[in-house]
Amino acid sequence: PGSTGKIMTLAAALEEKKITPETVFSVPYSLKRGGDTFHDHERHPVQRLTTAGILAVSSNTGTIKIGETLSNDKLHEYLTKFGIGVSTGSGLPGESAGLLRPVSNWSGTTAPTVAFGQGYSVTAMQATSVFATIANDGVRVSPTVIAGTSDSSGNYTPSATRESVRVISADTAAKMRLMMESVVSANGTAPSAAIPGYRVAGKTGT
Repeated sequence: PGSTGKIMTLAAALEEKKITPETVFSVPYSLKRGGDTFHDHERHPVQRLTTAGILAVSSNTGTIKIGETLSNDKLHEYLTKFGIGVSTGSGLPGESAGLLRPVSNWSGTTAPTVAFGQGYSVTAMQATSVFATIANDGVRVSPTVIAGTSDSSGNYTPSATRESVRVISADTAAKMRLMMESVVSANGTAPSAAIPGYRVAGKTGT
């Protein structure tokens, strides 16, 4: 899931009050953990980046440092709450639950790998659900592609009410949305994805 995983790691650390969007980290190009070396996409000197800055440039090493503010069990708990490794309950035949190993099976490199979105697998619907949860003020709603059914007489029966789970607080979700906007800023990793004229919090094009 890559950067989708970073969203969950940062959201978990924010929710647990381990960090704020303004918390500053020393972010190196490469970082050794568990006998392996992790690095960012592009070589750079050690940078002083805020949490928001780490997300804006999609830093692997910065996200590893944020992940290390949480225990392995807590990180796994939040990934599960976001729906990773769990069927969405969409009702689609053959739907995969993805793969998220239990913490008891993690090696010395699993936690840093998981922190920045590798070492586990998700379906497209699960990945979409992560962003929908952030947009929905931190509440994950089990997705469905069927609004209801009609019988031969035209009688309509709506689908059962979907399960809702509070994953993070509305405050944390709002902070995540603001930080995610920085990804499409001029200093982010995807400025071409910015929507011209889009205005939030008094800023245009962010």
